[in-house]
Amino acid sequence: MGAKPRVLTIEDEPGVRHFIRAALEESFEMVEAADGPEGFSQARWKQPDLILLDLHLPGMDGLTVLAQLKGNVHTSHIPVVVVSARGETQVLLASQRGGAVDHLIKPFDIAELRKVIQQHLPIRE
Repeated sequence: MGAKPRVLTIEDEPGVRHFIRAALEESFEMVEAADGPEGFSQARWKQPDLILLDLHLPGMDGLTVLAQLKGNVHTSHIPVVVVSARGETQVLLASQRGGAVDHLIKPFDIAELRKVIQQHLPIRE
């Protein structure tokens, strides 16, 4: 059996990071970042298979992080799922235009989170 898929969570709220980690760590290798700059750095160094990205982050907002991820040759291929309390149409469109593959609105349940991750995880060779 191969290595677990790696998921990077970029989220400033420790409780949300813990909730996601506890829900997924059995099936995925979890990497975490508490702000935008750290998240971008982790994405470049850890090369996750998928990124869960909050929009409201200290240091660099989520849409800026998304733009950096999609504009970088080392990270542009990584699917990004925006995870945010904001579900307004303009926010959804902005994240979609920025290159996000999906958008989960907080609060969400574990089944929904798992379904979105499985839907967007790249097939490994």
